[in-house]
Amino acid sequence: DALVDLSGVQLIVAAQAFARREGKALRLARPAGGNLRRVLERAGFLANPAPDAARFWLHAEQA
Repeated sequence: DALVDLSGVQLIVAAQAFARREGKALRLARPAGGNLRRVLERAGFLANPAPDAARFWLHAEQA
């Protein structure tokens, strides 16, 4: 559970967007947990997420 802040989340989002533009996929090795999940919650990423965001961050169909 590495320490991450909002800039880390922004890097992940940017990498995901870049991969998508290149016709690639970026996936997390495991669902967001611990510190990462807390940052996502505080930043509003998990407040009623779109299905693709729930799959990406939480490996779930619904958050």
